[in-house]
Amino acid sequence: MSLTLLPDAIAAGLCTGAVYGIVALGYNLVYSATGILNLAQGDLVMAAMMLTWLCVTVWHLPFVVTFVLVLVAVVAISAVEERFVVRPFLGRGDGNIGWFISTIGFSIVVLGVVSVLFGDHPIVPIPSFLSGVGFEVLGVLLVPVQLLVLGALIVLLVALELFLKYTVMGLRMRGTAEDREAVGLRGVDPVAVSRLAFVLGGVIAAVGGFVVGPLVATDVSVGLVLSVKGFIALAIGGFGNLRAGVAAALFLGVAEQVFDLYVNAQYELVVGLVLLLAVLTLKPAGFSVAARRV
Repeated sequence: MSLTLLPDAIAAGLCTGAVYGIVALGYNLVYSATGILNLAQGDLVMAAMMLTWLCVTVWHLPFVVTFVLVLVAVVAISAVEERFVVRPFLGRGDGNIGWFISTIGFSIVVLGVVSVLFGDHPIVPIPSFLSGVGFEVLGVLLVPVQLLVLGALIVLLVALELFLKYTVMGLRMRGTAEDREAVGLRGVDPVAVSRLAFVLGGVIAAVGGFVVGPLVATDVSVGLVLSVKGFIALAIGGFGNLRAGVAAALFLGVAEQVFDLYVNAQYELVVGLVLLLAVLTLKPAGFSVAARRV
């Protein structure tokens, strides 16, 4: 087969992987602070996308105002999830995994509410403040809206790394995930730490939905796809490792696009599942050097 389209497939795969990487960042941040996985993260991104569509397409609001409204709304949803859905299951110290069921239930609630409000709207991309017309660099087709997603991923990754490594609250978040009772004895409020983690997770979801909307169809079902692909990237990279999760997401995106190009796009999901099974077989902790490190 011809290799002339391979560079374009790799470029598109990096963009697709960046979408998965933003979801994986949300997973990893909450995990780094609470030791749990917020399985509603993909649906929070979906909710941000639908709110962006509402503000831009229906209400015709400026993009800056849209971003602020989406940010506030999704952060508020995340805060509600932490307070009423997750907090009752934190810090029990008995291997309780009630959060697993509760976060799945919350994702179903988010999906149901968004479906009722926006489920009958046309499935169209969201307009962007950037051009959707591509340009060539060294023979590779690049699109500004795709570069925005990659840029957002890089900015979020760098900001979170700096926050978790070099700020007092970041260190407290990492310590709380290890032992909530111990950090409580040292004067740290684990409830405040968990609340902050979910708020930041909401920020990531809001940014993700805002920048991803112009690239994908604004369908309510996209939340499940993002949750699954983000989780696969997280498992491949290693839980709690931001950089490894992002690298795995980018690799997954490229692998899918290459598979679509040379095999069959209808079986794209097989790529992620095969990669996940291979990692679970060869290295269950993922390919990060230390799965609990940032």
